[in-house]
Amino acid sequence: MDKNKRRFSLSFKLNILIIAIILAVSIGLVFISYRTYSSKIDSLYYAKVETLAHSVSVNYTENLILPLIAMAQSEEFQEVREQAENTNDHELLEQWMMKHKVKEYYTSDLEFVGVDAEEEANQPLYNLFVGGCGYLSYVEEANDVSSIFIQYDIDGVTYNLMDASGNVLRIGTAEEPEEKFAQYADNGSVPATIVEMGGKWICTACEPIYNYEEKKPIALAGVDIDMDEVMREHT
Repeated sequence: MDKNKRRFSLSFKLNILIIAIILAVSIGLVFISYRTYSSKIDSLYYAKVETLAHSVSVNYTENLILPLIAMAQSEEFQEVREQAENTNDHELLEQWMMKHKVKEYYTSDLEFVGVDAEEEANQPLYNLFVGGCGYLSYVEEANDVSSIFIQYDIDGVTYNLMDASGNVLRIGTAEEPEEKFAQYADNGSVPATIVEMGGKWICTACEPIYNYEEKKPIALAGVDIDMDEVMREHT
């Protein structure tokens, strides 16, 4: 009788041990599978923002970017923009941009190229801006992303230039610095990363826009994807 009890007790303990091992292995496999799945999801978003940012960056030349940056940095523009912002009158700034031509603001070392060079140089700054924003809007809608934008960095300060909204009041406004991106200065590439900004999770990446001759970065094309829902599923 005692022997049977001991055998039953030993068998019971072995079964419990085997079950515990199976449960531990199963939980480990589930955890590994989850981590692998999460990593694949993140990689898909990383690839998407980096590919889109690069695509936008190569479609924006210095002929578009430098005149708008020079305009945004001018005292006259800043004065008109401040007045328009204080009165919430974007049309005031749009009218000012319609009166001034592109060639008034492109730098001396910038030459327009192509058959439509003269026409391009003589168009109003507002037309240049609207055209740039229009392409951003098209790419944003076609690829279901939350934001596509152009920014530029001067002396460690990042300024807004254009985005899909076409809001002229944002031109030349300083972007609130994020400590996480402090290392990426002087219009340098920002690799894809998932970060919490303003209470929301986003996947973001930026690619430089270069000039023709020096291959020097003059601005950044950036892409954001809303990650709130994805991050909730991860946690």
